[in-house]
Amino acid sequence: MEAEWITEELIARTRKVWSDYLGRDVPLEEATEILLNVHMIADAFHQAAIEAAEERKREAEASKMADADPLAGWCPEI
Repeated sequence: MEAEWITEELIARTRKVWSDYLGRDVPLEEATEILLNVHMIADAFHQAAIEAAEERKREAEASKMADADPLAGWCPEI
């Protein structure tokens, strides 16, 4: 599985960095897997940030509505 954003230069840099870090040669396939894994985790963090921002927006809107109508959402216990 390869992606268009993975260039030869990016793979070469990834191989060098990880080969130096691991103290062994990192083959092309492993470097590609590393890049895809990093991309997936970055995407997960990005999606979580978007969802958190949307939740904060919903909470702010609900707070504004509650300030405008102090009885909004109130339900007497029966």
